[in-house]
Amino acid sequence: SGADILDDFGHDGLDDPLYEADLLFNLGTIHLSQNDPDEALRHLTKAIALYEGNLEDESPLADALLNKASCLFYLGRYDESAATHEEAIEIYRSFLEEGGESEPVS
Repeated sequence: SGADILDDFGHDGLDDPLYEADLLFNLGTIHLSQNDPDEALRHLTKAIALYEGNLEDESPLADALLNKASCLFYLGRYDESAATHEEAIEIYRSFLEEGGESEPVS
């Protein structure tokens, strides 16, 4: 888990849920790039739970949702993937309508 990795490096970032969310997002992205969608999905789901309600700028949440949607697609869970893509798109759309710029992570 993200907590175990932080402990291994002697970092007490668990006081900051966004730090742990970023770590879990990165782990999920690495697993996704290594064709391990099950493990990626596990990390990304935890990251999303930590991001939700804790961000002023929701683009990291949208990035995590986009990667989660890719995991679901690779796992053959197409309806869930499509719904998760739509969720990410709505966040990006809202962000851009407010005048922000976002670069999705894939």
